[in-house]
Amino acid sequence: MSPELTIIGLNRASQLLAEVSGAKAGQIVDVNFTKSRKKIIKFNLEKFNQFIGLNLDVKTVRLYLERLGFKINQNQKSRRKVGTPTETSGLITQNSFLVEAPLLRQDIKLFEDLAEEAIRLHGYNRLKSRPPHIYLHLSGFEDQIVL
Repeated sequence: MSPELTIIGLNRASQLLAEVSGAKAGQIVDVNFTKSRKKIIKFNLEKFNQFIGLNLDVKTVRLYLERLGFKINQNQKSRRKVGTPTETSGLITQNSFLVEAPLLRQDIKLFEDLAEEAIRLHGYNRLKSRPPHIYLHLSGFEDQIVL
């Protein structure tokens, strides 16, 4: 669970105490000096469409992610280098953007996690079932195996 939940819960409890009993809350003292880092993940639409086997547009995918509380950033200047280099490296193009996961979503760490959330809103039942494409190569082994 995120340490950020403590502040949210404390604020809500203070609000309820003020409403019910007329209590007044004091100032918050936070002794947690290590704040949670924002998780920023690069989302590539071409990779996403290949991953799910559909052809969704950028607007639809962005809408799905924004509905779940993710922040979308397509401006390269305000880009932050958080996460692993492979998650945020590369140019931000028309079909790719940076996604900032909410601090409360500790389960979102990879591109595949974002894809799963977008697919969930789009509807699993709308995905087509297809057998995987597998390319087999002949091995360099001899015709006979000696035991």
